[in-house]
Amino acid sequence: MSLYFMHVANDRGIAIDETGRDFEGDELAIAEASRAAGAILADELQAGADGVSLKVYVEHVDKRRVATVSVSGSLTF
Repeated sequence: MSLYFMHVANDRGIAIDETGRDFEGDELAIAEASRAAGAILADELQAGADGVSLKVYVEHVDKRRVATVSVSGSLTF
């Protein structure tokens, strides 16, 4: 198990993950970041945002950036 941090950035700034979570490898940490990014996107749109764009930076405890997950979406009527 290794500790990974998932920092979330959007047009309002960046939320630094200071706690982190343990995963059994890069792939599982990236999968969780992808799931979380999708959930944040859905929550923002359901809360009434017209458009959402965000990034989740996955960082290993050794400060190595493992991946950047980028998502965006909008509602049109």
